Amino acid sequence: MPIEQFNLLTEIMAAQDDSLSGVAKSTCLDKSTLTRNLKALEKQGLIEIATGGNDSRRRLVSLTETGAERLAQAMPIWRAANSSLSRFVDTELARKVADRSRKLPVKS
Repeated sequence: MPIEQFNLLTEIMAAQDDSLSGVAKSTCLDKSTLTRNLKALEKQGLIEIATGGNDSRRRLVSLTETGAERLAQAMPIWRAANSSLSRFVDTELARKVADRSRKLPVKS
């Protein structure tokens, strides 16, 4: 699984706001990039995109059972890779870079 898909699946799993705009905000992706990436995940059966309740314009994203299983399978591999990488990269520096990159403006 490509890292972009892994990251997107983890964001969807943990999202407090599961709307397209909420996921776009939490991933710092513009809506067109997010939509393109979500369509690939949807085509693989890993996520489901549905309308939100009474508002047919609101689109909600959730993991399918297959998506949750695939993420669970990928998690130990990601943790092992992350652990290996942390031997070469200062984890505090990596955390600071990640935190600061989240604050960068994103074009919509």
